[in-house]
Amino acid sequence: MEPDHQVLGVYADAVRTLIKNHSHTKITLMLLRDRFQLFADRLKAQLKGIEVIQVGSSYDDLHLTRLFKKDDGSDLFFPEVDFDFDMIYIDYVVAENNITSTSESDINGKSGGHSSADDVKGDLQTGSSTCSSKTGPEAHFAIMESSSCPGYVKLRVTPYGRQMLNRPGCIIGNFISSHGYLLNNAFTSGLVSETGHTEIVYSRRGQYVDEILRQSGFDGQEEIPVYTKTGPAITGIQKASHGYTYDFVHAFPCPTWPNVAKGWADRARGCHWPNESLIQNIVREGCLLVPMGSHQVKDPTEEWRISFVRAERMLSSSLSYLQKTCYSVVKVMLKSVLSDQAILTSYHMKNIFYYLCEEIASASGTWTSESLGDKIIQFLKYIAVSLRVHRIPQYFLPPLNLIGHYSKEKVDATKKEVEAITRAPLSALMKACHKLGCFDIKTISQKFQAWKGELKAMFVIYMASVQNFWSQGCINIGADIAKTCFRQVVKLNKITSSYIKFNSNTFTAHSVPALLKPLAHAYTQQGDVDKALWLFLAIEEDDPELVASSYTNVFSNIACLYGNKSSQQTSERKKKEYEAKTFLYFEKALNLISDSPSLHLMYGNFLMGCKKPTLTAAKQFEKAIAIQTPCDDDDALIQLTIPGSKDQPSRPSYVPGQVAAYYLLVQCWINLMDIFQARKVARRFEEFVREKCILKHKVLACQLCAICYQLSELGVKSACMSAEMIRYEKVAKKSKFSQS
Repeated sequence: MEPDHQVLGVYADAVRTLIKNHSHTKITLMLLRDRFQLFADRLKAQLKGIEVIQVGSSYDDLHLTRLFKKDDGSDLFFPEVDFDFDMIYIDYVVAENNITSTSESDINGKSGGHSSADDVKGDLQTGSSTCSSKTGPEAHFAIMESSSCPGYVKLRVTPYGRQMLNRPGCIIGNFISSHGYLLNNAFTSGLVSETGHTEIVYSRRGQYVDEILRQSGFDGQEEIPVYTKTGPAITGIQKASHGYTYDFVHAFPCPTWPNVAKGWADRARGCHWPNESLIQNIVREGCLLVPMGSHQVKDPTEEWRISFVRAERMLSSSLSYLQKTCYSVVKVMLKSVLSDQAILTSYHMKNIFYYLCEEIASASGTWTSESLGDKIIQFLKYIAVSLRVHRIPQYFLPPLNLIGHYSKEKVDATKKEVEAITRAPLSALMKACHKLGCFDIKTISQKFQAWKGELKAMFVIYMASVQNFWSQGCINIGADIAKTCFRQVVKLNKITSSYIKFNSNTFTAHSVPALLKPLAHAYTQQGDVDKALWLFLAIEEDDPELVASSYTNVFSNIACLYGNKSSQQTSERKKKEYEAKTFLYFEKALNLISDSPSLHLMYGNFLMGCKKPTLTAAKQFEKAIAIQTPCDDDDALIQLTIPGSKDQPSRPSYVPGQVAAYYLLVQCWINLMDIFQARKVARRFEEFVREKCILKHKVLACQLCAICYQLSELGVKSACMSAEMIRYEKVAKKSKFSQS
């Protein structure tokens, strides 16, 4: 039986969580993001008139990557992480050539003059905007004029714009063509090659942006910054050997939504994504113009690309957890499996995914955990179909074909690779996990040598993921990440149980209570109160209804553990806080459980510890004794002081709840100085031991009964029960020997 798409969805979510939870990666990415944010803040503070925004998949939480050690011991991110920054010259406003008249404060974003933004100090220095009495298009820095290629425009610098550039040291004015258009190499001339996307022909140090990078914690003082050109971006690649780069895209703002994209904003949508409010917010943001020409013209230097990066940020932030999971998992599968010759990029995938989200919403479809696998396959098929027809339309500008400049042979070859992944998605996911260093395929694969194809991939991912999540969960008990890990184990177990069977509870538990209860009891026996309490509380939190119906003793365990913490407190405030929680959970347990002597025993014991009236505790012990048919496994872990015991008298022992209840009830009457009632209970205790105690409990029960007689001043009776204890000890040893 081949795994279905629902299995794929659960496994995809598990793999995303596995990658996201990798602590070394999380800490390193957090450090890098903080440093880049510091860089952006310093850049904005020191360069007036510039807005720096972080963009791209790493910012939008749409990129999965993992940090692992290379053979030489150095760290490497895979897939590579790009930290993208748009540097927007907010005073250099561009208008469409059909813009209507408006006030200068609307045109320039602010009233009055402002200092310029320096691109790279000493090399590229722009001028400052100055007050002008002009309004309308000519009051802008430049006017957008249409180009032969959709999505691209030319920027005609206005007289007002030339005035802005007319200052000493500003070299951008040197990049205006004879036709009056600003050339798109104004920001890269003399910095990187204009002849290719990857050839590095120039490196330098001591520049303004580089200095701020160093101040923000990047690059050593002796390290030479190295840049290349990728699309409209200037890319710092000196850290590429560690799997991350940073891109700077210089951009001019256009405050209005471009006419060529009005079809996106105005078209009828029978769906809730993107909703009307989001569409209006996107339109109000306008667009950016970035320095890149079309691939389809001979001389692209006069062209600038319309960038919708702000709109993409808003769309991406509106995506749900499941949508982000679908996109990021497919992306990491393709990044890991596609060959180096494949033409598919993250930008291609993102545009296709936006169309997919809109179509699913239009068809009244929903994103659910159960349908995630179907959506992943649907996304892969969308990509394959787009490659088959040799067309990936830009989401905001459908006439723009993002792969129109690629040859049919390259597109077809990529299509075949994507189709192969679509037919075997779990195999692709397994390869991605292996390439990211999540687990060793070879070691685990040896356990499933009899299996082939998707089934083998499923079993490998399953076993490795469950082991990883269980280990992470146990290590992080006390933190929220542990709850996530344990829930993932349960989800994987439930979806895989129809394909393979295991004996271990870790691989068979279908609920968090079933998974964690044995572990919680183990920590209780070890005396690790904090871990045991956290686990029992996690059980209750995960599924309160299931706990109330099938795991009611969780409440009594929580009550006892809180009672233990209360008894250990020196702070009166904390002591009262824990006592209140103890009473709360005992009340919950007593309302649900009617056949547990141990519950009444523990509650009575707690009342004695709280110095409540002795009769109040005695009533609970009487209730424990009165239960005719106790529930199974009703032993109580209780600290019993046994004078004369060969073992350590203060060591906690497991005894039947009713045995312990008799013992403590006798003590209650002794404390109340009612010797008659104490003797009466001791005799009842002896009858119970002889008639109802099983052999394995008789030794300890006889010993406790002897102590009760001793406390009741019945020495002969005490001696008789001690003799009975010795007799049962011999019988127990003989029975144990014969069994061995």
